[in-house]
Amino acid sequence: MASTSNTFVPHPDDKIIAVIGLPGSGKSTIIDHITGLTNSSPRANSTLGATNHGVDPIRHSHPFLPGKCLVILEVGCPEDDDDLVESLDKAEEWISSNYNKTVRLSGILYVHSIQQNRVPPIKEELRRRLEPFSKSKGVVIVTTFWFKKSKADSTKAPAREAQLEGEYWYPLIRNGASHLKFEIEFSSCAAKILRHLLTQRSNGTHLKNVFEKVGTTFVKSSAGRRISIQIEQILLQEQENMKRVSGFLDKTPSSPVPPPISDEIQQLERRIHELHEKISKLRTSFARRLFARMFG
Repeated sequence: MASTSNTFVPHPDDKIIAVIGLPGSGKSTIIDHITGLTNSSPRANSTLGATNHGVDPIRHSHPFLPGKCLVILEVGCPEDDDDLVESLDKAEEWISSNYNKTVRLSGILYVHSIQQNRVPPIKEELRRRLEPFSKSKGVVIVTTFWFKKSKADSTKAPAREAQLEGEYWYPLIRNGASHLKFEIEFSSCAAKILRHLLTQRSNGTHLKNVFEKVGTTFVKSSAGRRISIQIEQILLQEQENMKRVSGFLDKTPSSPVPPPISDEIQQLERRIHELHEKISKLRTSFARRLFARMFG
């Protein structure tokens, strides 16, 4: 059974996602339906600090995350913010001030109202910042307010959607981001969006991206080749775990993932975390040896 708390206490095993978008795009509505905090809840009836500025965190225990808690960050966005880079800055600053350096943003829900004519362009800086998440399938673009579509909008909204996908969001979608609609059955749709983000997001791909950025010399070294083999093994195991989780949730969408699968997921995440630390240490020692060889 999923549970939610507004009292925030950080934990090193938290999985954090940020919800970004212009004011009025529907960020709060999606979060309320993901967490079950709808119209009768104190959160839904309050004035949120994240409407125009700041970060509003919610801790949520969800069956998609065995043994972990999901922390949802609703990130405020000023009316005149057209590129949303500031929203990502706020999220990352909040994480760094509440967690140690090993805890990072796990995924992003980018919310946009299909009724909005003003579309934040994907500027180079935003594209660069979102690229690592897109490549590991950690970005989901969510279009909202489809239920407000009138008969006159029956052709305009799909045409606008096609324009958004083909023009504004193409760089993100090309790199692995997904686009989903938030419509009609809000709670089930919110669950589908969250499930898509959590089951498609690849920590192994993120690990591979981090490893490849270390540098060609290190990657081709004997230690680098051994790590490369381990990463490929992790990617294969992660794909298998995703298939098993998706198959289980297709049959029982609201039930917790059973221990045989959840235990394997947690073991793999611990292995990924250990390999992250190993890469960091090896990169430091490798750089020192290289520096000593060149200038010693």
